[in-house]
Amino acid sequence: MRTKLLEQLSADLQADRIDYSKAFEVLKAQPKAWTTKEWNEKSKLIKKNYCEDCNTTEGPFVIQHTKQPVDFYEIYNRLSFERLLEKTTDFEGVFKQRVKDEVEREIATNFEMRESCPVCRTINIRTRKTMSPKYVCKENHAFDTPIVLKYYKKSQTTDIEIARKKGEEILLIVVKLKMIKEIQELYDQEIGREALLICIADGIEYMEMKHTKTACKKCSFKEDMLMIYQKGIPYFLRFQT
Repeated sequence: MRTKLLEQLSADLQADRIDYSKAFEVLKAQPKAWTTKEWNEKSKLIKKNYCEDCNTTEGPFVIQHTKQPVDFYEIYNRLSFERLLEKTTDFEGVFKQRVKDEVEREIATNFEMRESCPVCRTINIRTRKTMSPKYVCKENHAFDTPIVLKYYKKSQTTDIEIARKKGEEILLIVVKLKMIKEIQELYDQEIGREALLICIADGIEYMEMKHTKTACKKCSFKEDMLMIYQKGIPYFLRFQT
């Protein structure tokens, strides 16, 4: 039975008899919970003859799980972020300095020298063959000699402060994910083991029908759509510093 398998995996993990990655492979190889004979037999025993949301007695009815097992990787990433906060003294200060360093590194290396308008500093200039002054920019400033400026390609600007600001907006997420990745490399086994134990506990609750109700197809569909929407929220947006 699936429940017994989950309980055994949990015990083996807690006793360090199995590596979390091997246990995870065993778990992934199992059929979906709701396709098992065990789940179907239990669902028949608790299913009511009315919808517990809208009270309709017109079926068909389904067992609706009000709490779904959380994806392993979502738990793994959440625990990784928590471990990062725990292990980093003055996380806010360290994080801001890392972002600043990345921005300055980007500015120092990712640019090209471009001819520009001496009035508005735009790189959008063109040469006039028969008119004087020889050059004109997109703002219609005419001039004979362009100036040469650093053009920051990713930010699409010659203004270093604008490049810094735009770079920071982009690198806030990049640096945070990089720091999480570093902590995962250091504590992979600890984090993975804890995450999988949470997954297994959720799976046991699911099989035991601990958070369920009877719903009609209409109410069940509405709840499923809400759940799908909530799962679609990117992970990194849930952890703002």
